[in-house]
Amino acid sequence: MKKIVKGKLENLNEAKWELGCVFEGQKQKEWVSCDKNYFSNHLEYLKTIANEFVVFSIEQNKEGKEIKSVTQESEFEDAKLNSFLECVTYNKKFESLFDFMDSYKMEYDKSKSNESFLVWLMKNKIKHTYSKTLVENLIYLQNKNIDLKLLYEMFPVIENASRSFEEKDFYLQTVIDFLKKQTMFLFWEGLSDDISNLLQAIGFEVEEPVIIAIILTSQLINECESLGHVFLSREQFLDLYLKTFPMEKFDEVIEQIIEKDLLYIDDEFNCYSKLYFGYESKLVNRIKIYKEQEGYYNDYLDSKSAKDYEELFTKKFNDEQIEAIDNFLKNRISIISGGAGTGKTELIKTILDIFNFEYPREKMSVSAFSAMAKNNISDRVEDYLVKSKTDFNTIHKLLDWKGLKPKVLKGEGYLNYKLYIIDEASMIDVRMYQYLFEAIGNNFVRLVIIGDKNQLPAIGAGNVFEDLIESKIFKTTVLKINNRQNNNSDILRLANYILDESKKTKEEVVQFLSDLNPEEVEFFYPTNYLEVINRCELEYIKEDNWKNPDEKLFQIVANVNEVETDALFSTKALNFYLENRIVKERIENSAFGKESRILLTNNVSKFISKLSFELTNGQIGIVEKVGPIIGDNNNAIAEFDFNFSNKKFFGILKKDQKVYLNHQNKCKVSLQSAYALTTHKLQGAEFETIMYCPSQGHEKRSNFHSKRMVYTAITRARQKLIISGDRDGFINQICTPYVRGNSKFLELLNKIKSGSK
Repeated sequence: MKKIVKGKLENLNEAKWELGCVFEGQKQKEWVSCDKNYFSNHLEYLKTIANEFVVFSIEQNKEGKEIKSVTQESEFEDAKLNSFLECVTYNKKFESLFDFMDSYKMEYDKSKSNESFLVWLMKNKIKHTYSKTLVENLIYLQNKNIDLKLLYEMFPVIENASRSFEEKDFYLQTVIDFLKKQTMFLFWEGLSDDISNLLQAIGFEVEEPVIIAIILTSQLINECESLGHVFLSREQFLDLYLKTFPMEKFDEVIEQIIEKDLLYIDDEFNCYSKLYFGYESKLVNRIKIYKEQEGYYNDYLDSKSAKDYEELFTKKFNDEQIEAIDNFLKNRISIISGGAGTGKTELIKTILDIFNFEYPREKMSVSAFSAMAKNNISDRVEDYLVKSKTDFNTIHKLLDWKGLKPKVLKGEGYLNYKLYIIDEASMIDVRMYQYLFEAIGNNFVRLVIIGDKNQLPAIGAGNVFEDLIESKIFKTTVLKINNRQNNNSDILRLANYILDESKKTKEEVVQFLSDLNPEEVEFFYPTNYLEVINRCELEYIKEDNWKNPDEKLFQIVANVNEVETDALFSTKALNFYLENRIVKERIENSAFGKESRILLTNNVSKFISKLSFELTNGQIGIVEKVGPIIGDNNNAIAEFDFNFSNKKFFGILKKDQKVYLNHQNKCKVSLQSAYALTTHKLQGAEFETIMYCPSQGHEKRSNFHSKRMVYTAITRARQKLIISGDRDGFINQICTPYVRGNSKFLELLNKIKSGSK
């Protein structure tokens, strides 16, 4: 045991706590005393020369003299935990312990012991008093390799509680309550297995029926999310159960599911998560209200037709587009479906013009699932007056989404627009539709839902947009005439061939592809991965395509992000290699450098002060200049200038890989490399040339490698399409039909339309 060396204490006026270090290999051994800022800035240095950390609390006696509380040598082992808990005695409420876990996950993951965990806590300046039990439990579970993201979501429920794991019923109910309000989180974060690990760490036996019921519920949620189901059928549920658990316990497990109210099971033994049954039921009820109100919301626009507004039209519309405008005028809710190039964006502009002409004092809302689709519409609305009265948002931003439930639904009132246009509607799942319609409420004049039913389906559960069209519950226009490409366009021919539902053999697909004009649709099947990277690099550096993202000349598209899922043809792998090839003056410990092509993925600040406009998610920009850090900023990695939409910004890249604009800590944004982007991120955007890199894929959800994925990717191209990657993977995608998820939504819509209960 190391002997604790007492030393001098200085600069106590600003300090409420101290760091004690026993130095080795130093001539002088003493306590290091520092204020909060010094401690934060120099901890990395201290960690390299100190082999123990002890924290001391500083108090004042009656005479005002400062007294230090020194840990006794006999208590040294406990001091690693207790001294921290005893010393942090601020009265002011500071940021939650869990807020830091997200921001500093890298440091957290490096923690392998109680000591390193406490160092992590101190490093991030946690200044709030937590119960000893809570911290002990957190450390225990962390050492059991329970994923941090699950702990982050679970522990706020018990953050201020003093509960040991001996109170098993409390934690069991906590897990049950968690499962009832979590769905996509478990799937996207890959945490279904962690539910089982957590229960075992607390002390439960997996063989107990109630524990099997909980684990099975988490597995059902994961299965539904991965395959787009709202529910699992009886057969699917039984198959899922038998993969892990014995048949002899099935009846007992079902009893526990019913007793604990974990799932909703209907008369046909379809098994729903509690949340998704609620989403579907509430959405159906909302649509039923809209149908019942159709005759009560007569409006001035009802008597109008498209020909009354011809002076507002900036172009000549075909008959299909005229029908869409008439449906908008004569129906409170209408739907427009059409492929790329059929004029959907032009219709949005015209609808905004008409509504602004008739309702000049009313605000309008245009929203889309993807940021890039939202930006595409906003950029093409040129009329200043119309644009000033229109809010362009992602749906998440429109609802002010904060976690699992939108802010507008937490007692802060409904949205307050008179016109709503929802674009890229096929990407919205049943959960988001329900929240969106609930937020819109009844106080609107027109709601227009726009999308392409043949494009990517919702990432979550349900096929709401397609079901709305098929049910014909609202007036629907299907646009088939392509205005962007002539009927002889081979990109259009390929798109239509992919959509053709007739069964195709691989030989037939190969023959069709060989007949396409290589000047318009080029196939580049490399013999090795290096050839792919060389071609990607060649296309970007040709005519400096990468330097002018606003011109939308060229973009690489892949199916998914993760290397684990799509290996070398994931966007992460492609971006990694292209960054190393193209980027100059690379920033140390960062993915970026001079001439990096970057995508803005998260704009934390709602409005960046001192700038004339707002940066938005989905914008592609360029790092123009990289320089060393000037001044005292220990957390910074580099300073650089970057360009978004021909507007220049100055930023500081910090160790958390966030960029802080113009030295303003509140102006924090997240960036990622943008040489290659997923089809989901590009939905709604178009480029002169698209290079699509398909792969065989290992996703359980086949829709990520189905014909709809190919169709969406290739229709991002205006003039030229390059297919470069796995030849068999591309052919298999064309031959792989879209698998529609289980849902009762269409059946329920048809009942509303027929008037039956």
